[in-house]
Amino acid sequence: MKVIKELEILYFDIDRDYATKEFAAHAKGHQKKEQYWRQCRELNTHAYFLFLFTRLEAHIKDQSTKLINSRIANIAHWKTRAVWEIIEQKRLHFNKHTSLLTRSGYADFNLINTYYSHRNTIGHGGTIPGITLAINMITVFNDMKRLQRILRR
Repeated sequence: MKVIKELEILYFDIDRDYATKEFAAHAKGHQKKEQYWRQCRELNTHAYFLFLFTRLEAHIKDQSTKLINSRIANIAHWKTRAVWEIIEQKRLHFNKHTSLLTRSGYADFNLINTYYSHRNTIGHGGTIPGITLAINMITVFNDMKRLQRILRR
């Protein structure tokens, strides 16, 4: 979780610098510079959001794999163990990993799903226009810290 706190500090330092430059350009009526700094803020938000989500994604996959392996180790009946071994060997979709740690359809699951959708948009070359306004990074950082803390096997 230390990395999330360090990223949070870096993100807001950079965003504050870009916002100051954007505001100064706006105040001087320099529309092209203002637009440039707004785009810098959006790219910064995309980059940090994506990196943050990859940390959460790795955590969820790690914890769910530990859960599966723990179940396998504690199953005496060979048929039941074989089913879990097949599950463990199969590449599960991210939502399946998530549903092993939080209840499908409930608030945390839905939040992770929303963030996963944003991650896919950004990760596959898309953009989320107005992301610096649409996604409150304070909330994202707090969610990421909370989710990493509670999503344990």
